[in-house]
Amino acid sequence: MEVFSRGYSDRRRGRAKIVALALLVATAANPTDARQTVSDPSTFGLNTDWRQWVATGFELQDKLGRPAEGIAAYRTALELAERLGQPRPIATCLERLATALLLSGHFTEAQPLIERNVAIARALGYPPYYARALTNLARCHSRKREYAEGRKISEEALEIERHYGPSAESELVETLDVLAEVDYGQAHYADAEAEARSELAVRQGMTREDDRGLAANMLLLGSVCRASGRLAEAEKWYQRSLALLQGHFEPQHAALARGWCALGIVYSDQKQYGRAEQLLKKAIDRWNSVHDLEQPDAIAAMIALGEVYYNESRFDDADELLQSALAICERAFGIRNPQTMVALSNLAAVKQAQKSYKEAESLYRRALSAEESLMGSNKVALSRILNNLARCYCSEGRFAEAEALYLRSLNIVQRALGPSHPDAAAVLSNYSLLLRKLHRKQEARRIETRIRRLRASTARALPQYRIDWHELQKQNQTLHP
Repeated sequence: MEVFSRGYSDRRRGRAKIVALALLVATAANPTDARQTVSDPSTFGLNTDWRQWVATGFELQDKLGRPAEGIAAYRTALELAERLGQPRPIATCLERLATALLLSGHFTEAQPLIERNVAIARALGYPPYYARALTNLARCHSRKREYAEGRKISEEALEIERHYGPSAESELVETLDVLAEVDYGQAHYADAEAEARSELAVRQGMTREDDRGLAANMLLLGSVCRASGRLAEAEKWYQRSLALLQGHFEPQHAALARGWCALGIVYSDQKQYGRAEQLLKKAIDRWNSVHDLEQPDAIAAMIALGEVYYNESRFDDADELLQSALAICERAFGIRNPQTMVALSNLAAVKQAQKSYKEAESLYRRALSAEESLMGSNKVALSRILNNLARCYCSEGRFAEAEALYLRSLNIVQRALGPSHPDAAAVLSNYSLLLRKLHRKQEARRIETRIRRLRASTARALPQYRIDWHELQKQNQTLHP
């Protein structure tokens, strides 16, 4: 989607590949030194043309699936463009570097680069490029869970793209993708699916093939279906996405690892734990092979595999893996990051299963504090943490505190998703168990009647909602009509 530096000659592309190969050789012994190695172009005695380093970054990140080294190359490109002082090269390098940082989970570092690119794009007076810069900024806000700001900026970009019609279709699909991401993040799954399907229709009608963009769109559609409880549909979308990527990339490319992770997660939801474990380990091994476990996709696979171990009651394995995932998250992204909060909450659930209630409570409270501190706090995620902390209190016999948390969790999830959503049923299930422990049977029966109506949906409750299924099954035998 390069605007200002399209049309590299074959010779220039060949030279860029030489730079990439030189970088790979130079960093093979110690990949963590990639940034220092690349930031000095004279290391290899090669031409210091910023365009070569943009091409090198593309080769490393997109073609070879080595994002940390790609980021390092883009940093060098930006340094060289800054020396020229020309706005178009600077804008190109800002966009490339910021996009790479976003994909690697470094939202805070990416944001000022994107904002600067938006200002340059506005001054250059080419509206489709300005719209694309706005979309990148909207995506950054979405990743930071600042959904209202993300939607507002996306809609501004959308107006520009609609005005320019087919000539801005490559920008339009990205804006639709961000809008779907914003709605997905807020659990507005019907809206997210509509936007993702609109994106799919535009992509399928585009004259220039973009298999990677199409595959990413299918991953998003699969995620929406999974969140809506349509696991068979989710699996089909993930398989279609993976098939596209397998025809486009080498067998160990990072994009394939993302597909393995997504498919592994849906297998875990379907209780096919053996298949899930195989795919998730494959994804983790891929990232480990390039010494880059700090990528969001690698962390997602680690967290998901920890979930598989939890569901198989392999608590020691889950503990070890989630401890590692949490340490990586905190080191790479800090506490106020969605993946860090999921790692905290899932590790807390493991500690709770190991009857280490004080440790579990401490971890849940850390996750809760971080979630509440976010300006764009994800209400659904907040509800899950409250539900899980309430379960922890129940295990300790702190029933009054647990009830207050269940009611707060239920209020949040019903406001966000509606009273008939399966996630509301998950909280209700746990709350009904608490009421029976408190001998408030009449209240429990009313809730259990409501649960029975929702049971088909409740059975697919998201993994982050811990439900005492075994105890619930025992209670079901005594439910009154």
